[in-house]
Amino acid sequence: RETIIILQFFVAGLVTLGGAAYAATGTYPSGTILGLIHLAVGFVGFYAGYAFLKRKVEPRRFLIAINIVTIAYSAFSERIAQIYSLLAPGINDSLIGTIIAMFVSAVIICLIIIRPKSVTQEANDGNLNL
Repeated sequence: RETIIILQFFVAGLVTLGGAAYAATGTYPSGTILGLIHLAVGFVGFYAGYAFLKRKVEPRRFLIAINIVTIAYSAFSERIAQIYSLLAPGINDSLIGTIIAMFVSAVIICLIIIRPKSVTQEANDGNLNL
């Protein structure tokens, strides 16, 4: 459980920082808009991590959903940025951050799916410390 929380906050921070950089340095208006959407996905990722940490109602589905969105949107926006050169020259290191964010999101999804729901549900109810 703690591993999932740490990874979620890590990926949310990575996506948020990447989105802020993308919005600030991307070509206007396309790059800026894609960066702002990326930034919003990162903020929702932080909220998902917080909800999972505080054991809010059914955070497993929310975590899975936001990580699927993170993977899909990261792949989409990075592909668009590379094809249409939406980032300034020399800033194409964003590909490395995107790959890391997508990988960590996939790991989070796998960790949530592999865990039995009954154990996670009991942990969410506060009956079991994991």
